[in-house]
Amino acid sequence: MADILTLPAHCRIEGWPLKFRTKLEDRAFSHGALSVGDNKAESRSIEVSAYIAETSDAAYWKTHNEMVALFDGVAGHKFYLDGNHYLNATCLERFNHEFYQGFPLRKARLGFTLRCADPLIYAQAVSSQVVEIATSPTTFTVINSGGVEVFPTITTVASADNAEMSLENTTDDGRKFEYEDANFVTGATLTVNGEDGTVYLNTSNTLNFYSGAFLRLLPGSNSLVYTGGLATITLSWRNRWL
Repeated sequence: MADILTLPAHCRIEGWPLKFRTKLEDRAFSHGALSVGDNKAESRSIEVSAYIAETSDAAYWKTHNEMVALFDGVAGHKFYLDGNHYLNATCLERFNHEFYQGFPLRKARLGFTLRCADPLIYAQAVSSQVVEIATSPTTFTVINSGGVEVFPTITTVASADNAEMSLENTTDDGRKFEYEDANFVTGATLTVNGEDGTVYLNTSNTLNFYSGAFLRLLPGSNSLVYTGGLATITLSWRNRWL
């Protein structure tokens, strides 16, 4: 099944509610309670309503079965909330069915609850920024226009031999990585995928030459400091929100 870009006729999204992990403990000998939960988002649900209006049993069952098959097959696909935002669907969690009074096997309202283990809403478009490194060290700014942190893919193409390099996000308490590899020569491409946690020099896995953390971009403005040989750096990511 392809990504759901447009819902079938007579279907509509009712909402995409979100719960947070909250936990309270009573205070001893005092009013109120203490929050001891991490307040992070739980998995998210998508509520969809669908309507059937047919003139025969056969037509009713055909529409019914097609709708159930569509939503039952949503696992692992992008569910678009509009043309610019989507959620990653995990499974069909619940299916409700109710006939309109007096119209059995003719008119019905169906309710589908889809579960998203990943609760984040993603931008359809990928954001990117290209930085030409002419001197070292170089400080530059990257704007994350989303509402939560992202782990970008950072591609560095060496304009000169670059046996030692580092990149630090001073906005994120100095979160930093270093890469030391004599094979990182002029024209070579280093790809650090912060989302997947992988490091490749051209097509070779070189994670053993990598140290430190995978960089993240906090919401808003991020100040990054590059140290190393001349290079072209491209950061790419997808903005996301709760």
